[in-house]
Amino acid sequence: MFTAENSSFATLKSIPFFFGMDGRGYLPNGMQAADIPLGGSSHLGHTPVDLVSAHMTVPDSGNQILAAQIATSVHLSEVMPAAPMQVNYELDETGANYSSTGPANSHVDIDVPYPPGQPQPSAEAHIHPVYSGGSNTEYSGSVDLTEIGGPSITGEFRLGYQGGHDYWLTRVGVSLPSGAPVAPGLSLFKVQGGIGHNFPISAFENVGSLSAESPDTSQNSFLFMAGMRIGTSDEFTCTLEGDLTIKAGGQDAGARMDFHSWILKTADNSNGDFSGYFQYAGSNFDGRIWGRLDFMNNAAYVDLGNGPNNAAVDFHFGPSGPWHIDAGKQLGPRIRGHLLITDADMYMMLSPNGLTLGGGESIDLEAGDSSISGYIKGSVDMGLTVTPQPHIAGDFSASVEAGACVNVSTPLGNVGGCVNVGVSAQVHAEFAPLDVHASATVGTPVGDVTVSVHL
Repeated sequence: MFTAENSSFATLKSIPFFFGMDGRGYLPNGMQAADIPLGGSSHLGHTPVDLVSAHMTVPDSGNQILAAQIATSVHLSEVMPAAPMQVNYELDETGANYSSTGPANSHVDIDVPYPPGQPQPSAEAHIHPVYSGGSNTEYSGSVDLTEIGGPSITGEFRLGYQGGHDYWLTRVGVSLPSGAPVAPGLSLFKVQGGIGHNFPISAFENVGSLSAESPDTSQNSFLFMAGMRIGTSDEFTCTLEGDLTIKAGGQDAGARMDFHSWILKTADNSNGDFSGYFQYAGSNFDGRIWGRLDFMNNAAYVDLGNGPNNAAVDFHFGPSGPWHIDAGKQLGPRIRGHLLITDADMYMMLSPNGLTLGGGESIDLEAGDSSISGYIKGSVDMGLTVTPQPHIAGDFSASVEAGACVNVSTPLGNVGGCVNVGVSAQVHAEFAPLDVHASATVGTPVGDVTVSVHL
């Protein structure tokens, strides 16, 4: 009996096999090879196969004791045709020790049409999977995608099983090391394509490996992706990579464009300085942009958040929720910048409720007369809302520096003094008409003084 992943794979009952006192394997009548017809079905891990036949050899010399090549017809995927595949086992002897190898499969070439089920598909992918074993029965191998033309190329391929269904995903690319000029100062550096089954529409969002993508076998969906990398001919000033993915079937069927950019650096297998996507799926149109660009070890930078779930730029239109266009968010993340010793942040949020905009701002308001004067200044988080009337208004508090000077005449003479402290100030600003005022309470030598300044 031959096993795979600790389960029975094939049992050869029609011909005996035994060991001699010399430790070598033997078949009846001194045969050194035998062909055995098989039938029925089995599984290589989670992969269903039809058993066809087995070819056994027992050499009379050398380290090899037994070799078995089991011919099968493998059903790798629900959307791929069955293909012939040979599963190999081997038993070897080295001194007094025995070792075994297998199961290992032969080269498999499967033609996958796209779109699936069409009598005249627009493209075909030739997939060459290799069984690697393991509890997830994942396959890897090379892929030839004819939709991008040119010679056969090697790319990443993975296939596995979940919930009684299969999933697979592949992406290959052709790099043009010196670039192909497409316009003065602009060159094409890479073209790529990919296909997948039972993955979400975001499966190709990362430039690097596909190994982190999580399958979803509940929707019986199919993906197709085509993309390119283009940039300035010096391969340094700016490079942009874009991938268009189309998903047929499933809840998020639609189209998505993922993009990545590299600025003042050579493009690599990272996701670049800035990344994002535009997506139309499930009658919803969404998009996000995130990333960070820094110079001279953070002496200057621009930050838009660190991932799709923390993107500063975000928009949505569709039935799943109220529409919005956000360039930074009031509660974060915001569009942030830094230059040497100065920091700033901002947001601008457009929705059915109006336009809300604001950010970190500096104020310096002063007022006074001959007997009392005061000021409020500092960095505050200012936010204003624009409504259709039109009207702009905002109320907010801030931790600022406030100061007051008081000079009071008494029968005993003038009494006065100045003080400045850090306090919490209340600020109101509006336009149409313009009105900005702030107030804070400051303790002075003659008691608390409320400073109100108005612009």
